[in-house]
Amino acid sequence: MRDVDFHCITKSMRANVSANTNTPLQMEASYRSVLIYNFEDEMKDPLLTSTINPLEPDYDFEDQPDDDKFYFKMGPKGKENESFYIEDVLTIMKIPLKRRLTCKAKQNAKPKMILSWGTDHGMKNLEGCRDWNCLVINDKSKLNEADAVLLENGDPVFRRRDKDQYVIYFNEESPKNSLPYRTIILDLFNFSLGYRHDTIGAFPRGYTVKLAPQSRRKPPLYDENLVGGKTKGAAWFVSQCRTSSRRENIIKKLQKHFPVDVYGNCGKLKCPRNSPCEKMLDTDYHFYIAFENSICKDYITEKLWNFGYQREIIPIVLKRSIVKPYVPPNSFIAADDFRSVTDLAHYLNYLIKNKTAYTEYFNWRSDYKVVSLDGKIHDALERPWGFCQVGNRELCLYNFNKWTDESCENDGDLAERIFNVTLYDVINDRFGGV
Repeated sequence: MRDVDFHCITKSMRANVSANTNTPLQMEASYRSVLIYNFEDEMKDPLLTSTINPLEPDYDFEDQPDDDKFYFKMGPKGKENESFYIEDVLTIMKIPLKRRLTCKAKQNAKPKMILSWGTDHGMKNLEGCRDWNCLVINDKSKLNEADAVLLENGDPVFRRRDKDQYVIYFNEESPKNSLPYRTIILDLFNFSLGYRHDTIGAFPRGYTVKLAPQSRRKPPLYDENLVGGKTKGAAWFVSQCRTSSRRENIIKKLQKHFPVDVYGNCGKLKCPRNSPCEKMLDTDYHFYIAFENSICKDYITEKLWNFGYQREIIPIVLKRSIVKPYVPPNSFIAADDFRSVTDLAHYLNYLIKNKTAYTEYFNWRSDYKVVSLDGKIHDALERPWGFCQVGNRELCLYNFNKWTDESCENDGDLAERIFNVTLYDVINDRFGGV
């Protein structure tokens, strides 16, 4: 095996690993030390994380208040006054924060080369970790030199150079909305770069950090004038009107008991993206509907991050278990916590009438901060994710097909199970009855 920083555990090595993976353990190998991490017990075959010894950090870190803690200062590019210190990132990958955020290539070492095959990724995607000596290129003639290749869905022309070359599957959509993915050979890939958190290439559209002591906030944690002046129920910005989650049918049932204003292609109201009218989420509405079009593991709508958590509003999500590991505690309402849309509506009306109970949903702001990533601005806020992590260490998946196929609920399962959305409702809503 070539001496590069991308490595994977072989099946023969895997067979020698103890069945007990409840805690990290050390396994001796002839060429590297390997750490095994235990992830969620959703698959019979555990995910294995292969890592190398971390390289030395390339930063002069400020003195830490506590020797047992590691704090990292980060913030948006060019906005020093908006920087903050963090002590943790909310995710299921049990990688220490220092290892996630620090790395330094050997002096005069050849950069690790990631070939973006048929995608528009480039060096801009490394703006958050320019010190890590990685290189993203688009020149397909460099295939034989690349340490890793990034493919979006599949390309029949692509041929892996050899078994030591890592092939990364890039996709930001759920399997429910990725038709090309069904036609490709998924076993070609070592791991993915996308929304899933159980891969080192996790690239979510937002994330939560636990603030270090020096960056924690004191009351007031919300704008009392804005919250006190709200008069409307819930807002929903949506463009896709027919979905596998049947969210549109759930909303129609909810509207019979609670006011929900629908903006965009699926409603009569309009508010163009990034326009001043979005301010009404701060001033007018108590809740924002952040329902996903598909109910899949870790698949979270970007609107939860940029509307639900960047505004003076409380987000309502479709399924608690999907978002809970990644957002601040007690910061959202989950529709599937209720036995019916009627129960959900009663609770929302209660919160509107009881401002003390309503504002308790903002208490998380003292200890946590939610970062929204738009995929266009690349800076240090992307450092814990995506390309930066691909260049730092690696996670291998041995059964990629199972990893994707078993990650989503069947169409309409939750809608029918909890909210009694029937096939008749779907047909009636879509076609006006039959």
